[in-house]
Amino acid sequence: MEALKLTLSIIAIAIVAPFLWWSWSNTPDTEREMTQAEQDRSGARFACRQFISDRLHDPSSAQWDTRDDGWYANWPAEAQGEGRVEVRAQFRANNAFGGTIISDWNCEVQATEDAWQLVNLSEN
Repeated sequence: MEALKLTLSIIAIAIVAPFLWWSWSNTPDTEREMTQAEQDRSGARFACRQFISDRLHDPSSAQWDTRDDGWYANWPAEAQGEGRVEVRAQFRANNAFGGTIISDWNCEVQATEDAWQLVNLSEN
């Protein structure tokens, strides 16, 4: 009887171990550190969100997540050189008539030592 229990235990381990290894090895790396370029683009997106919010008729109505996969973090952002980043923002917000519309903005910011400076902001 003991030999049967030992055999079943070994078989169970032989089946479960490869499955556990496969599931752990296919887990996404959520602890990956951001590169400096990714940090710059993320900071520029956040700064642009603030600059845009200051100019909205009803900032509290802004729905920054027009896509299902996240909010402003997915706005296209391109480095323009010398610390400048251009961000193309799209979101929903209420207009002056109370209707919710999709807004498209272009925002260019310049990195300074301790903040982002607005270079250009325009609504499309």
